[in-house]
Amino acid sequence: MSTPSSRVKRIIAVIGALAIIGVAVPLFISLFTGGGSDDDAAQAPSSLPPVTSVARSAEPMYSSPGECVSLTATDRGITPQKSSCTAAGFTFIVASALQQASDDCGVGQYSQLTQPGFGKLCIVPNFSAGECYSVPSATGTLVDFRAAPCNAAAADRTQVIRVQGRAPAATIDCPGGQVVSFAKPSALSYCIAPAT
Repeated sequence: MSTPSSRVKRIIAVIGALAIIGVAVPLFISLFTGGGSDDDAAQAPSSLPPVTSVARSAEPMYSSPGECVSLTATDRGITPQKSSCTAAGFTFIVASALQQASDDCGVGQYSQLTQPGFGKLCIVPNFSAGECYSVPSATGTLVDFRAAPCNAAAADRTQVIRVQGRAPAATIDCPGGQVVSFAKPSALSYCIAPAT
C-alpha cells in the first residue's frame, strides 16, 4: 500500500511529464513546419536595408543636402549626376555630404555612395506614393533601385515593394506595412509593403 507522500510524488511526476509534453510538442511542430503558414510569410512587410556602393567618376561628387542625384552604372562603376528631384528615372535625395569616405552617415537607414579621395554622399531613395519599385537587398547595389511594375518578378538580390504612402514627417500611418523614416535632410517617412 502506498503512502500519501509517495502518491503526491507520483502526481507531481505526472504533472511534470504533462508540462514537458505540452512545451515539447508545440516546439517540435514549430521546428519542422517553420513556425507558421505560408500565408504568414506572404503577409510579412518588406524591409529596406541601407546599401553601400562606390562611385567611379573622374569628377568629385558635389551635392548639397536636399538636392537629388541620379546614378548610372558604367563599365567603370557607378557614376552620380545631379538631377531634378522630379526628373524621369529614379533619383536619390542627398541627406548629407561628407568630406571623408570614412565618415559615418549616422543613425538611420541611409544608403551610402562613397568616392575614394573625394568623400561620401548619404542618400535617401526618392519614392513616390502609390508606385512600385525594385529595391536591392543589403548585398545589392544602388543602381538596383528603380521603378518597376507592381507584378514584376524580383531579380537576384532585389525585391519589389509598393510605396503605400509618403509624408514629410517623422512617421506615417501605415496599417499592414512597414514604416521607413529618415531625419535628414528633413523628416521624411514612407509606408512600404510587398508589391503583391
